[in-house]
Amino acid sequence: MRVRTRAAILTATASALAADRLATLADISASAGVSRTTLHRYFADRETLVYEATLDSIRILVETVDEAALEHGPTADALRRLITALLSIADRVLFLFAERATLQNTPAELNEDFLICLIERGQHDGTFDPDLDATWNPARAVRPSPARVRGCDQRRIAAPHAR
Repeated sequence: MRVRTRAAILTATASALAADRLATLADISASAGVSRTTLHRYFADRETLVYEATLDSIRILVETVDEAALEHGPTADALRRLITALLSIADRVLFLFAERATLQNTPAELNEDFLICLIERGQHDGTFDPDLDATWNPARAVRPSPARVRGCDQRRIAAPHAR
């Protein structure tokens, strides 16, 4: 029960703050279906709650991208799977990327290489325009990565039939 309650609070936090950055703890607890007292039993203050919701959302984003299996099948199909998967966690994505401050001061570093590799693979197999800048993506517009290692493993960007 405790794990489900904590998960419900974290999900409600991401959803509420994705919709309204000024959502109150009362709004979040109502959305989670718990009292404010219960919310405070799990999270001492708003800062801790937002921090834990951020880490939880990053974990869910990473799992979602992994489950999309971007390295399998034609590039266009992989992109469709990625978009469909991200839409299924839209509140989490909006929560993480709608405001620059959300991702600051978290130990988890988001790695956008999965998207860059997918674009480069699509350029290699003719799905995407080779003149497209593969390093641009909306996440970079919100929070630039401190450093990105250029180049993807050739097996990841090679067309599936070339493996």
